Amino acid sequence: MRELKIIEHYRPFLLLEVASAMADNNINIASIRTYNVGEVMIISLLLEDKDFDKAKEIANTRWNVVQSDSIIVELDDRPGQLAKMVRMLVDNNIEIRSSNVIDRVGGKTYLMVDTNDNQRASKILREEFNIS
Repeated sequence: MRELKIIEHYRPFLLLEVASAMADNNINIASIRTYNVGEVMIISLLLEDKDFDKAKEIANTRWNVVQSDSIIVELDDRPGQLAKMVRMLVDNNIEIRSSNVIDRVGGKTYLMVDTNDNQRASKILREEFNIS
């Protein structure tokens, strides 16, 4: 199984668009998780290995697709939170390859992060932050 994340500005029926596109191409969604982060909708699809490349190709032509292993970190929107998160990674010899603030809402900042070891980074950051 592999994960495909679609991140789009929220709009009604986005989930229907995604589900229909997958069904029209005979791609079975093994598991799905959807959530809104401010005005952003994140759709996380868990797919069979045999369907992943086809699904990613379809998704890339229609929506914003995030690398399957990127993580989204929820930070309190206050001074020092980003530094704390980065320090936790640096102290564990994890390098940040890219990061992007995807939204700020309700006193929270949502940061998409890609590292040289996202699996380990997720485990480490879960001690202090909410991770998606």
